[in-house]
Amino acid sequence: MASKVVSHTASLAGNDAVFEALCKQTGLIRCYDPLHTFDMAVALSSQPLPRGNRVAILSGGGGYCVTMAEAAVSWGLEVPQLDPAASDKIKKLLYPFAPQPWNPVDAAADVRPMTYARVLDILLGLDYIDGILMMIPFMFSFQLRSAASVRELMDAAEIICGLPAKYRKPMMGNTIPSVAVGPALELFKKAGIPFFASQDESARAMHGLVRYYRFLKNQ
Repeated sequence: MASKVVSHTASLAGNDAVFEALCKQTGLIRCYDPLHTFDMAVALSSQPLPRGNRVAILSGGGGYCVTMAEAAVSWGLEVPQLDPAASDKIKKLLYPFAPQPWNPVDAAADVRPMTYARVLDILLGLDYIDGILMMIPFMFSFQLRSAASVRELMDAAEIICGLPAKYRKPMMGNTIPSVAVGPALELFKKAGIPFFASQDESARAMHGLVRYYRFLKNQ
């Protein structure tokens, strides 16, 4: 019985290696959970392909920055440090108490929508950044206190919606489904910017885009 188990296990391991090689040769993106296919499909159907695996991370909170960076690295993505000029340019847009942005960029609880639009524009314009992973406080109803705040929210959302096409680089977002509401989120959905419930989902989806780009590049 033991020999049969060893033989069977070894056979599976050999078949798995062959299947993995087949996936790489044919451009198949392998998923280990049926639900993961939906994350990959959403990203592939709506976002430009990145030209590399280098991502910038933006959030209003440091906790997300840390956990998103960990998820990104676990999926083979790089989180390169920003150059001093880009870091200083972004710093001028943030509150004075925000930490120096080196990537991840921690906006220190800044809820001004236009701040995020301008920072994202800078990040995507960097030639060593291939994509964005972000959690931005756009979709929360407590922000909509006046007509001016609604107008700023919509203006910023429209700018962000145009960035993937402007730079031909993908953007992935995270949000909290139970509290995410409002017109900005609807604009993002219509523009094809996907928002996921967890950092791992976002990183996995970006990994799928990177893997498919590399397959096409090698054809």
